[in-house]
Amino acid sequence: MFFQLTKDSDEYFIGKATIDMSFHTQNADESFFTYFSNDVLYSITRTIHQDDLETFKETVASIEENDVKYNIIRMKSADGSYRHMIVKMSVNRQMLVRGVKYIDLVIKDIVLLEQGMLRLENIINNFRYLVSVQKDIIFEYRQSTNKFSIYSFDYNVNDIYVNEDFDYFKFRMVREQMIHQDSVEFFEAFCESVKKCVPRFSYNIETSILTFGEQMLSYIFSGFTVSDGDSESVTVLGTITAKTENDKTRNADDIFSSNIDPLTNVLSKKAITALAEDKILKNSDEVFTIMIIDIDDFKIVNEKYGHLFGDEILCVVAGVLKECFASKGSVGRISDDDFMVILEGVDEENDIRSILRAIRSNVLSRCAEKNKDIEITCSMGTVSYPKDADNYPLLYKIAEKVLNIAKEKGKNRYAIYDINKHGKVTLEEQSENQLLTVKKADRADIVSGLIIDFLINKKMSLAETLELIGKTFSLDAVNIFMGANMKLTFSWSEIKTRNNNASYIFTENYISNFSQGKIFVIDNVNILEDRQTAAYSTLSKNKVGSTIQYIIYDNEEIVGMITFDLIGHVKKWSQMDIEYMTLLGNVISSGFTNSEYNGGELNG
Repeated sequence: MFFQLTKDSDEYFIGKATIDMSFHTQNADESFFTYFSNDVLYSITRTIHQDDLETFKETVASIEENDVKYNIIRMKSADGSYRHMIVKMSVNRQMLVRGVKYIDLVIKDIVLLEQGMLRLENIINNFRYLVSVQKDIIFEYRQSTNKFSIYSFDYNVNDIYVNEDFDYFKFRMVREQMIHQDSVEFFEAFCESVKKCVPRFSYNIETSILTFGEQMLSYIFSGFTVSDGDSESVTVLGTITAKTENDKTRNADDIFSSNIDPLTNVLSKKAITALAEDKILKNSDEVFTIMIIDIDDFKIVNEKYGHLFGDEILCVVAGVLKECFASKGSVGRISDDDFMVILEGVDEENDIRSILRAIRSNVLSRCAEKNKDIEITCSMGTVSYPKDADNYPLLYKIAEKVLNIAKEKGKNRYAIYDINKHGKVTLEEQSENQLLTVKKADRADIVSGLIIDFLINKKMSLAETLELIGKTFSLDAVNIFMGANMKLTFSWSEIKTRNNNASYIFTENYISNFSQGKIFVIDNVNILEDRQTAAYSTLSKNKVGSTIQYIIYDNEEIVGMITFDLIGHVKKWSQMDIEYMTLLGNVISSGFTNSEYNGGELNG
């Protein structure tokens, strides 16, 4: 189709992102993650050419609340090549109100920008010609100026009927009796929908506006609201179509209301389910993906902040999903805090991961704009048709299973179904993951026995204790650092490392990272980049990917630290892991402070 917006037509747009003052990505859209891949999961500075880095940092540091600044810099894509980008920077005002300074970035490829603009101009001209042929009248309302226009196209010439302040337009239509008395109520509703920028509306109104007061005719006013590019204002656009005798007067909301969730304005459970079943029933070869998105701990949110705030969060999440999927799929609400998405035309796992990352980061940041005192996250489970299953009940069951796995592993994450990793799923199997339940019981028994044998009965040495902890929790190393220089005093490791000291804990206020002064959970050490440079340097040099760190105190003085490490790979620690490591840190520190630590040497 001549007006179809293909990927090539806007390829100059690289993406949007929000970073903190340490240059870490707080949220971004799918395009951003797709272009830069894993390099921007943490510090965006990894993508910027070294010769342009200082300029970029200086610009970020200098931006004030109402500034809009631009940098032309070289940035590295996922394939390792550098291209010149124009980066628009501004302060995120929603977070600034809450006392946090974030910087919004809009990134575009300069080389492709001109080509893309020419293509867009051609598309716009084609639309103008199409509207000219159809003879529809256009109305347009700009929220930023309150200006309202009614016009038509005659190829490249505009015929203007109205161009004035919207409030004055409304007043004039009534004063000059250009609205039929039977249509006054509908006209008032139309004006309210325009003023409030309602997403979609349609009204039948009898008016003489297009005949300049000479003749009353019946028209259908249909409109929708769109955002004005990068700005915060919006525009309402619509058409005014002459109504024929065969037309039925019906509000557009009536047409869709049975299929739309009234709170979030996405598809209802019935509609999204029917859509998935219909796609399978057609027995086409088309590949599509089903995603279930669950808001973590939503019950607690409702209980603590009330149902009105909970409803607001549901609308924010629905908005994020609609933005992320746009024309790629359909979004529906299937329960109080669960959404389902049917994603079409995307079958590469890396592309799916980019979308999931965008959802996760945007839900977190958009909800933080509503209340910075609570962290709203989501977990996601994903399954593909026909690769993983050929019927809807099984597809849904698989998606539900991997969603539960994501939540079990600590929430705020996604899981993509892999039969080799997650096992075969059948409709007959129990929904509970029995293997995981057994593992939980085994770990609980092992930890209980360890406490008794190491701490109480003194039957286990420290060396045996660390080895048992490492193997039980699939760790690569358990280290104990002691003394003023945090020297490595005792260690168990499956992988040889050179992590000889942890003196970095006394630099850059590192100790402030520890929850209640005792525990610091690091899912990926890259989170320390540009924030805790000494710690990042030490841990990355020793290939530590993830770690849970426990501080040892003696009369409120820091005397040591225990680290539970993964080497060469990362992990999102589950809440259960964190609780176990906190407990084991207490056990180990209590054990050797009762005489096993002596003069800087640990007996093992």
